Amino acid sequence: MPTFNKKGLTSNLLLCSVFTLISLVSHAHTSRPPTTVVAPVVGSEEENRAGYGWLNTSSEVEADSLFRQECPRPNAAGEISICIPRNSSLEAAYTLAGQNFEAAFTNLALDNAYEQLILQRAAISPASHTWALPSCVANSPRARQMKADIDSFKGFNDVDLETQIENLQNQMDLITAVAPASRTTAQRRLLESLQRRRLSAVKLRATRQSFDTKRMGEAFLLDKQLAAAQSRTCPPDTNPGIPRKCMSIRRNRDRMRLAFPSVFAGGLAEQENITSADDRRRWEEKTFASHMENAVRCGTTPYNRFETSLYRLMGYNGTATPIPGAGTGPGTGSGACAVSDQDAAAIQRGQNSVTSAFADDSGYPVIVTDEDANPSDGNPDGVYNAAYLNGLLAPADPRMGTAFAALTTATNEMKSVQEMNAALSMTTFCQDRRSLADINRLQPQAMRQAVLDQNNDRSREAMTRLLCQKKLMAQFQSDDQTLDCSGVTGDPNGSGTGAMRVQRVNYGFPFVSDSNYTLKTLPDGTTEISTKINYRFIFDPSISPGSAGYLGNANVPAANRKTRAQQLAEFNTNTASWVQKSTDFLNASATTIADPKVKFKIERCTGCPAATEPKVEVSECYNRGGEPEHFATDFPGKTWDAHKCWWKKVMTPVPNPAGGLPINTLVPRKMYGNWQDAGGFTTTMDDATIMHETGHNLGLADEYVADYYPAHPVGENGATGCNNSTMAANSAACNVLYRRHLLEMVRPSRVCPKAAAVPKTP
Repeated sequence: MPTFNKKGLTSNLLLCSVFTLISLVSHAHTSRPPTTVVAPVVGSEEENRAGYGWLNTSSEVEADSLFRQECPRPNAAGEISICIPRNSSLEAAYTLAGQNFEAAFTNLALDNAYEQLILQRAAISPASHTWALPSCVANSPRARQMKADIDSFKGFNDVDLETQIENLQNQMDLITAVAPASRTTAQRRLLESLQRRRLSAVKLRATRQSFDTKRMGEAFLLDKQLAAAQSRTCPPDTNPGIPRKCMSIRRNRDRMRLAFPSVFAGGLAEQENITSADDRRRWEEKTFASHMENAVRCGTTPYNRFETSLYRLMGYNGTATPIPGAGTGPGTGSGACAVSDQDAAAIQRGQNSVTSAFADDSGYPVIVTDEDANPSDGNPDGVYNAAYLNGLLAPADPRMGTAFAALTTATNEMKSVQEMNAALSMTTFCQDRRSLADINRLQPQAMRQAVLDQNNDRSREAMTRLLCQKKLMAQFQSDDQTLDCSGVTGDPNGSGTGAMRVQRVNYGFPFVSDSNYTLKTLPDGTTEISTKINYRFIFDPSISPGSAGYLGNANVPAANRKTRAQQLAEFNTNTASWVQKSTDFLNASATTIADPKVKFKIERCTGCPAATEPKVEVSECYNRGGEPEHFATDFPGKTWDAHKCWWKKVMTPVPNPAGGLPINTLVPRKMYGNWQDAGGFTTTMDDATIMHETGHNLGLADEYVADYYPAHPVGENGATGCNNSTMAANSAACNVLYRRHLLEMVRPSRVCPKAAAVPKTP
C-alpha cells in the first residue's frame, strides 16, 4: 500500500481489491427545482455525473455521495494510505513508482478539463469546429475519444439528441440482459463503447441546459436570494449565527455559480474570483472589448444588459400601458443607447419586486418557482416565470415582446463571452495546467468530474485521498461542516465503555437538541449509531379534569380531557413506541445500503437527569415559539403558554356529519396547529414526523424549502409524490434514508481526530 507522509508518496505499494479507473457505471435520476426541471431521459443512468456542475438537484445529491469531500484521518505516523487498483491498465505504471499514480490522475483530469471546454463550445456553437487536442493530451486515447463522441452528437437538435440517448440505452439493455459470465468479448467491448458514448451524449445534453435562457435567469435570481440570505445568516465570527444554515447557503451558492458559467463564469481562470457584478463588468470591459464586436456598448456589458432586461421583462408584465405614475418621455441616452422613462420604470419595478421578495428567506418561490408544472392546481407562476412565459408566447403586449427579445440577445451575448473565455483558455491550456493543483485552481469541476467518471468507490476513494494529501480538497470544502469536529469526543474503536460521542446542541431553532449520538465500530466492521433520547413529560393542566371536577379550559370537549395520570400513561406508551418504530425504520433503510454499513440502536433514556441531551419535551400540545399574532383577540386576558392546548368555540361552515349540527354551529376546536421539532414532540404526532425528528437527533438537517432554507436544492432519484427523503417531507411516502444520510452520520468517525474515550450517556 503506498502511503503519504509529509515528504510525499513513498514507493511502498500494496495492490488492493480489483477496481478500474476507466469504466463508467451510474444511476438514474429525476430532478426538481431550484431551476426548471430538466426532463429525465429514458434510462438516464449517467446524469449524476454529467454536467460539470449543478444542473439538476438529484444529480448533485448523488454526485456528493460519489465524490466525498471528506479527508480521512491520517494514521499514527501522519500518513494517508492509498490503495492501488489491481488488474487495471495502469497497474504497471503504478508499480514502477508511486508518483505515477499522481501522474495518471493528472492525465485523467486534463482529459476532463479539455472535455469541459469543448462541451461548452458544442453547446453554444454546435456548427463551429471542435478545438483540436492540445499537445499535453494529444496522445491520450481517452481525450481523442471524448472529442470524437462530442463531434458525433453536437449536430443533433435537442429532440434528436434525446432519441440518440434512448437508442444507446436500448442497445445497452440488450447486452446487460445477458449474464456477465455469458457475454462474449465483442459484447463486453461493445457495452463499454455504448456506455462511454451515452455518457458523452448526456454530458452534452446537461451542458446545453446550463446555457438555456430561462434557466440562466433562474440561476441568476437564486444566487441573489442566497446572497441575501447569506448576508443575514453568516454574520461576523463574533456572532456565528446558525452554523448549518449558513453552511448550507454557502455551499448551495457555490454550486450554482459553478454550474452556470455563462452567468457566473464559475471555475474558469480569468474570472475565478469575480463575485460582484461591478467586478464582472470591469473584467468584461477590459477583456472582451477588443475581442468581441460590441461586447461593451452604451457603458454596459452583456452581464449588465442581461440583468437589466430580466428586470424589464418582469416589470412590464401585467402592468397598464403606460405604467401608471411613470413619465412617457425619452428618458436618458440617445439612439440605440436610449432608455425611455417607461423602460426605466419597468426596470425599477422588476428590480423592486426581487428586492422586496428576497428581503425574506421565503421569497424565491414568489419570484421564480414554476407552479404551473402542475397547471391544474390553480397556482400562478412566480413573477419571473410568468413574465418569461408571457414574453415567449407571442405576447399581445408589444412591450413584452421587445423586453423578451432584449433578454434573449443579452443571454446570447453572455454565451458568446463564455465561448470566447473558453477559447482563450484553450490557447494556454497546457502551459496553465501542468499539475493537479493548476487544474484544481482553474477548472475545479473538471477535477471533480474526473473522480465522478470512475465506476467504483475504491477508485474514487484513491483519487480523493490523493487530493487530500496534496491539500487540494479544500477547493471543494466550502461547506465546512464536512470537517466540523466540534462536540466530537472519543474513539469509535474504543473498548469497553469508550466510543465516539457526537454532541452538538443548542444551535438555536430549528436545530435544538441536534446531533446527539454515539458511534461505535462493531467486530464485523459495522458502525453502530446509537442514541438514548431523554423524553421529558410535560403536564398540560388546561385539559385535566382535576380532582374536584373539571378546572381547565371549559371549551375542551369531554372526550379530550385527560388527567395527569392519563397524560403520563399516554406519554409512556407513545415514547416506547417511538423508539421502536424509529429503530425499525432506520435499520430497514440501512439494510439496503452497502456502504457505509451501519446499525441503529435507539433507546429511551429512562431516569436521566433533566438536562441530559438529546432532550425532547413531550406534551399534549406543543406550540414552539412566541405568542401567535391573533392570540390576544382569540383569548382576551389570557397569557400565552407554549405547552397548553388552546381551545375555543368557533363557527363551523358545514354541518357536522357525526352530530348533525346545523351550519355555523359553535363547537369547541383546538386553536393553533401543533408544532414539533427536535426538542419538542406532541403525544399525537404521526409516525412520519417521528422519523424526521429522530433524524435530527442523529445529525441530519432539514431538506425542504422553508423560511430558514430558501430554495433548498435537495432532490432524490425517482422521487414522485413527495419532495424526497424523510428529512424533506413529513409524509409516509418519503419515509426513506439514502446513502448520503448514513455518510453524514458516520462522517465524524472518518474525519475527526481521536480524543480521550468518554463513557456512554446513561
